[in-house]
Amino acid sequence: FEAQARQVFRNIEKILHQHGASMSSVVKLTAYLGNRDDFETFKKVRAEFFTSPWPAVTAVQNSFLVEGMLFEADAVAVAGGRRVLADTDAH
Repeated sequence: FEAQARQVFRNIEKILHQHGASMSSVVKLTAYLGNRDDFETFKKVRAEFFTSPWPAVTAVQNSFLVEGMLFEADAVAVAGGRRVLADTDAH
């Protein structure tokens, strides 16, 4: 699982770089785990590629991954942008 997760994030990073963006441009990440027991490992690997402020993340267990896959993800990024902390006190 760990190696697959790391490779998925490297692939996302490569695509972003090809379009002038970076992992700090990611605002939303959806992670699909074949086994919920891998969630802690997912968080560890995610921390290698993302820093605070974190993108919004949804992680779900998915038993319909392609055979042999333990992890899949998709990301939404804003080209030319970067994540910032939301002002939760603003009205």
